[in-house]
Amino acid sequence: HPRPRRMPVTTATYRSLPVEIEISDPIDRDNRDAILAWIDAGGYGAISLPDGPVAAMVVYTDSGHHDAQWGDRIAKGTLGEFYVMKPAVFDAKYEPA
Repeated sequence: HPRPRRMPVTTATYRSLPVEIEISDPIDRDNRDAILAWIDAGGYGAISLPDGPVAAMVVYTDSGHHDAQWGDRIAKGTLGEFYVMKPAVFDAKYEPA
């Protein structure tokens, strides 16, 4: 079979708009219930997991369900959606407003 012709891809560089979003403190055993209530009040779901060594909760997001580990943060996005944020992403991308 002949190889399909490759179409050139046009790209451009974009910068994110400066927006402010709410982000929880890192999840720990003292604040997990408050974070669960915050997600629930926002119209999304999350469930607590047994106090194991890794996963703290499951967060139901627009893209499916995601495990949140101890030390992860939960972000409330610009459209009111919630998602799990790993510490390295938070450290590389965010600063206090």
